[in-house]
Amino acid sequence: SCNPGFRDVADKLARARRLSETVIFGTAAGPSTMGGTLVLSDAEKPMLGRYEVEKELGKGAMGVVYLGRDPKIGPVPEYLSEPPGDLPPAVVGTLVDETADMRDILSTVIDLGRRGYLVIEEEQKKGLFGTTSNSFTFKRTDKATSDLLPYESRLVNRLFGNGMERSLDALKNKFYQHIPGLQNDLYTELVNRKLVVEHPEKTRNKYRGFGMVLGIAAVFMGFWAIGIAEDFTGALVCVPMALGLPALGLLGVSSHMPVKTRAGAEEAAKWKAFLEYLRNIDKYTQAEAVARRFEDYLPYAVAFGIDRSWIRRFAQIPNTPAPVWYYPTHRYGRSFQAGSPSPVGTGLPSSGSAIGDVARAGGGGLSLDNMAGGLT
Repeated sequence: SCNPGFRDVADKLARARRLSETVIFGTAAGPSTMGGTLVLSDAEKPMLGRYEVEKELGKGAMGVVYLGRDPKIGPVPEYLSEPPGDLPPAVVGTLVDETADMRDILSTVIDLGRRGYLVIEEEQKKGLFGTTSNSFTFKRTDKATSDLLPYESRLVNRLFGNGMERSLDALKNKFYQHIPGLQNDLYTELVNRKLVVEHPEKTRNKYRGFGMVLGIAAVFMGFWAIGIAEDFTGALVCVPMALGLPALGLLGVSSHMPVKTRAGAEEAAKWKAFLEYLRNIDKYTQAEAVARRFEDYLPYAVAFGIDRSWIRRFAQIPNTPAPVWYYPTHRYGRSFQAGSPSPVGTGLPSSGSAIGDVARAGGGGLSLDNMAGGLT
């Protein structure tokens, strides 16, 4: 017997009855089941874990394989010309591709500068034969960091330590050891915001672990099959293959297995629409009309991995406001004093030439690619 009032039994029974009317397993319904294929209506689809089951891909002695996907969401426009929410750039980048990587960390550096917590100072030095070299220094402003998110606070602490400034050269071959902690903080942020079902690395490790177990079992079964091959049919080789192939499959797909919640899937879809807008801005509007938002959108462009094309596009537009966090001493004629207020409206020319400094790579200017390389 059962207690019909226990927890949410009534709701689950009602849902099961609805599914029984729209889902057919096996051959109970005769020829219309197409030989045991899972048939789904558009009314409601069953869940395996947190995945919506799309269809049955195949079956064998070891089980049935289904095609699943993140929860379906409502219609989303082809593009969105404004950020669809207030998620930080690094959280957006991690959510969209389900991976916290260096560009997400770098987008946080740029976003912290945009919000007035730090400045990136560039100093040019002349060398022999008219050559120039560039060095970059991170400098703190006077803005308190008590309101930062955990991953932002960790980043500031790892960039500056107990000081107020630190050169990019001083971080080389040192900062990389802090990257795993920052990645973990970003994944935890997704969990705290209920955008993913569980910590993405925990999900990946489950599939990796299962794949390794199957792989080890396949190796042992392989040795066993070789040892008795003389007495039995060579078809025994199929046994380790039946374990080895799924093992390779699980290891191969483990990085793609983190599961978004419905809210997470909706957020990811909307931010992808914003990415479409940033990536093809000339298709949807005149870039000149968006120039005033260059600095606001740049951290998202960095997180999406399109910062290089984004910067180059706006370097061609006169009067594009220069980022407040970028402080080239050769334009100011002086260094930024660490611990001072953010240099908002202190006289840096708002022009394409200033953005051109940001756009240049290698021979001068601020290269975000070089900065990322210096931090790893």
